[in-house]
Amino acid sequence: PPSPFPTITSFPTASPTVPCVYTYTEKRNCGKASTCTTTRTEIKECPNGTHFPTPVPTPLPSSMPTAVPTPQPTQTHMPSLLPTTELNRLENTFMPTTAAFGLSERFNYTNSVAATCFALFFMYGVLQCLVTLTTKRAKPQIDHGKADPFRDPQKGQNWNWDMAMAFKVLDEDAHKLMTGKKNEFRRNNTLRKVLDKLRLGGLETKCFYSRDRDLVFVKIRATRDRLCKEADRINLKVRLDELEIQKRMAEGSKKADGSWHWFPRLFGDDIMASLEDDDWCAVNYKRGLSMKDRTEKVLLRKDDDKSKLLPEEEKEIIGMITPIQDVLQLSLTPFYKNLYGEYSTDEDKQPLYLKQWRTSAPFRGVDRIKLIISIIECRESEGGCQFEYAKALSKEQECLEGFFPLHDEDELLGCINNVIDVYTMPWNINCDALKDYFGEKIGLYYRWAAHYTTFLAVASG
Repeated sequence: PPSPFPTITSFPTASPTVPCVYTYTEKRNCGKASTCTTTRTEIKECPNGTHFPTPVPTPLPSSMPTAVPTPQPTQTHMPSLLPTTELNRLENTFMPTTAAFGLSERFNYTNSVAATCFALFFMYGVLQCLVTLTTKRAKPQIDHGKADPFRDPQKGQNWNWDMAMAFKVLDEDAHKLMTGKKNEFRRNNTLRKVLDKLRLGGLETKCFYSRDRDLVFVKIRATRDRLCKEADRINLKVRLDELEIQKRMAEGSKKADGSWHWFPRLFGDDIMASLEDDDWCAVNYKRGLSMKDRTEKVLLRKDDDKSKLLPEEEKEIIGMITPIQDVLQLSLTPFYKNLYGEYSTDEDKQPLYLKQWRTSAPFRGVDRIKLIISIIECRESEGGCQFEYAKALSKEQECLEGFFPLHDEDELLGCINNVIDVYTMPWNINCDALKDYFGEKIGLYYRWAAHYTTFLAVASG
């Protein structure tokens, strides 16, 4: 007969996402020494909506007594009514154990950290490569090709082409249209005639076509002798040598007859050695005692053969050496620094001019550009080219497509070497080199920008 007790249901033996198999087990006492067990299996609908038919419970044998059993719920795995393929799929859907899940989680965390570190190092390497390439491309690449006979450091003429012009290539029809009084300027300033003017002005030229062969570029430069003549004509101011200034001011200037043109304005080595003698200082050394007059003075006496035989105090006084001194200390810069003077071709004045370290000439790159432009604008009667390049560049004439200076890579390399360095502080930028290459206006701008940026850092701190 059927059991009077309700059946006890065990947990499902499959995942809730697949068809569920439910097993029911029932135990009771059948006698003094025996136990009766009844088991049945049901397949019901799971949450995913799968349907299976519910089997009929297994009937109990008729010979079993109807004793009251003690229910003891258990869970056993009976053969399932599902096919073999379905059982294999159910076994594969079981979740991993807690230990396996912890190992997998640690493995994924280690991989993510390693991937993040690799990505950071890769990005850092790419950034360093970009900085290196940018710095390398910003620096001019010096062409170590065939030596140019024009460039001779022994002659003080070690530079390349300084200026360039661009002319449009005209066909025969364009030449036929250049008639009449309106086109007179264009006829007088064609490529051939401009080249003749440049040669008459003492300039060297070199012509070549552009890549598309629609333009002709003309490179221009001048020799040192031609630049010196033009600098003397326009009285170009060039920088003076500090050591030579001190030397000449200590020596003074004498005339042809031996008399003094002007007395020394600095103490030379001979006077500095004599100042160590107390007897000589007592006779020749004078010093102001008031607050307004604290200058040092030294008496200048005759030094001929007859005077050398006389005592120092009996020698004739011919003048007084009053050195240039900043007794009130109004400036931190000595007076002989950063001095400029008009250039002259006199041989006696050549040592006065500061020689550039690379060209051995007194002219900077910006000075050469100024002198070449002055030669081009100068009248033919004064040895110039007399070429009106500003009018030729106008839209009305269109004789000249471009007129611009060229970079000298050797000078540019030393000029911007520390400017393009990202680790250079604003107060360490060599603004004097920028001034000597790009001109006074550009140098003044960089000096102001460096000063402004430096004190912004102080204000932000």
